[in-house]
Amino acid sequence: MATHRRGGHAEVEVRDTGQGLPAQRAGRIFDGAFSSKGDGHGIGLALSHRIITRHGGEIEAGANEPRGTVFRFRLPLRRKGKPLHVPSDPQLPVSNAPE
Repeated sequence: MATHRRGGHAEVEVRDTGQGLPAQRAGRIFDGAFSSKGDGHGIGLALSHRIITRHGGEIEAGANEPRGTVFRFRLPLRRKGKPLHVPSDPQLPVSNAPE
């Protein structure tokens, strides 16, 4: 896992060394019914895609050569000209949970 700041976005990259994405289904991995697991429901990546895009971000997946998959998602660091983590913004929840 790695994090980067790319322009006005935060990027998270996750790599694995599993079997990778099936080439014939690579374009469908964010569909609601896609699963590479026999007992999977296929909602995990679809839900991730929905959450990220609703926050103005992007998610992508590709091959992690020589084996596996790499997922990257980007989220904007600013919203409507304001930094996202401004405590005085009444539309943003303030969490008191320990980090």
